[in-house]
Amino acid sequence: MKAKILSILAGAGLLVGAQSASALVFYDVDFPIQYVAQGETVTGSFNILKQGYDPSCMEIYWVGLEFLFRDDHDRFGEHKEKITLTLDSTTVAEGQTLSWFLGFSLVGGIYTSGTILADLSEDGILNYSITAKKGDFYLKEAGLLAKAREVECAQRVPDAGGTLAFLGLGVAALMGAQRRFAAR
Repeated sequence: MKAKILSILAGAGLLVGAQSASALVFYDVDFPIQYVAQGETVTGSFNILKQGYDPSCMEIYWVGLEFLFRDDHDRFGEHKEKITLTLDSTTVAEGQTLSWFLGFSLVGGIYTSGTILADLSEDGILNYSITAKKGDFYLKEAGLLAKAREVECAQRVPDAGGTLAFLGLGVAALMGAQRRFAAR
């Protein structure tokens, strides 16, 4: 009987360990479909808190970002739009020329270290701003995909006094149960 209980506990421990080792995926997509004229700035934010991201118990280790632009149908050969892309306080593209393919341009990147990861990991929110340095265009879509892992979380464990009280209560209950069954 004792061996059976130990094997069940070991199996449960393996299941919990495997579950906590898996990656947690969060995403946020905005569809502003907003016209941006030369000199104008459009802003937005990605918020993964509403999907359950907890900054105190999770750590982001991978972020993928994409921004989809649509040409405003300038005359042929006038496709020289340039943008500045800022994420929180970090400029990631300064004066980048948009490369048009069938009227669309995609700008983005994958981040596995640096301030972008730290900013998003800290509070679950990443603000972006896009400025039209030259030309005009439409911002059609802004997307974020983040992978996180759980880290040790102090908030999930009761304070030391509560832990000791529950331990004492459990030991007392076991002793009482043992006496009850021993008396039979």
